[in-house]
Amino acid sequence: MKQSTLTPNSIERVRKFTREILLASAITLAAIVVFLASKDETEIAAAPPVVTSPAQPN
Repeated sequence: MKQSTLTPNSIERVRKFTREILLASAITLAAIVVFLASKDETEIAAAPPVVTSPAQPN
């Protein structure tokens, strides 16, 4: 049976890289969720109707 050629130092680098990839994936997923949540319709306060002065006869 062939033994693994990874040294303990290499294994530690792989674990660190895996943690970084998982963290980046979690941050990306959170950003997508926030983006999609912000696209929902928001409540907008209604502006008062524009009041025009009545036309004055000449």
